[in-house]
Amino acid sequence: MDHYNNSLSSILDIHAPLKTRTVNFTRSAPWYTNQHRAMKRSGRVLERAYTTSGLTVHKLAYREHQKSYAKALSSARPAAPRSPTALAVITAAQQESTFIREQQHRGAGLLSTGNTTTGGGSCGGL
Repeated sequence: MDHYNNSLSSILDIHAPLKTRTVNFTRSAPWYTNQHRAMKRSGRVLERAYTTSGLTVHKLAYREHQKSYAKALSSARPAAPRSPTALAVITAAQQESTFIREQQHRGAGLLSTGNTTTGGGSCGGL
């Protein structure tokens, strides 16, 4: 038996030698606490219960848990800083929607405004 194990071991070492690997562990975010890990774990349990049974009760429990988990994450996570470009795009979009809301009662005025912003005069080839 010992000879058998040694010969298999030598064949395995030739065809699939052991390789050492270095593993880097990344630290999780400082706001992600053990409570969040426990919530995620229990959410996975609820998800498995829902997928295996397909019952509406399990589905509702899973959805409610996911909502509370998302709320807990969003309240714990610090607000991400916005770039100046994103703020400019948001501001331009807000200005356009405000202008459109103000001009809703003026149908023709809104159409002429659309023609000037798109660079066209009349409908051209339509």
